[in-house]
Amino acid sequence: MNYLEYERFSKQVVEIHETEPILAPGYGFATSAEFLPVDEFEWTIWVNDVDENKNLTSHSAIRNNPNAKRLLRENEQLKHENQLLKAQNNALSERASFIEDVVAEMATQVYQ
Repeated sequence: MNYLEYERFSKQVVEIHETEPILAPGYGFATSAEFLPVDEFEWTIWVNDVDENKNLTSHSAIRNNPNAKRLLRENEQLKHENQLLKAQNNALSERASFIEDVVAEMATQVYQ
């Protein structure tokens, strides 16, 4: 069973998860065995109806242009790479700040 995360206003699926997603305001999810993670790149999917147990009971879908699928996948990979680079940048900034503090402390000791 997979979880189709969708934007409540447009009802368009934004991501398909293998585990229950943590939702931002304005988003919902429906469960379905019909769609797999990464199908959101090959298809544009809309959630038409969900039952009281969050099971997908009705949907619409159209196949994306193959180039769109490739571009969307590359965009997703770049998002993940960007997150990693931001984390690495923060770690390097913290390390540089620590080294500056150590050098300042050493200079204080030398000049006493």
